[in-house]
Amino acid sequence: MGPPGLIRIRVIKRIGFPDKLKSKNFEYAVINNIELALVTNSDDTRYRELANEYLLNISDTKPQMEMLEILKNAQDLDQTQAMSEWKKQYKDYQFENWSFETLDEWKDTIEDSEAKR
Repeated sequence: MGPPGLIRIRVIKRIGFPDKLKSKNFEYAVINNIELALVTNSDDTRYRELANEYLLNISDTKPQMEMLEILKNAQDLDQTQAMSEWKKQYKDYQFENWSFETLDEWKDTIEDSEAKR
């Protein structure tokens, strides 16, 4: 079967995008599953493949995908340069209902000092 997000993605892929609401729901499902995989340290390969195949031409998706990649890489590597480039390239981009303050609050609840970096 699979997680609810994956099931929703399979259904949407099968029926196509008959209207904007369904395509937006598909976009949210894919992005949310990538975010969830990042937080739970799970494999996000399938969701990234879906995003690359179906969502990369949506103007709002590319900056989100690049930011998620930066966050994923930040677990192991310094992302100062990548963040600087992202901010330069997407200086006018605003995340909808998302902020770094939420990540900072979440980070502060983690007790493992290695995980905080």
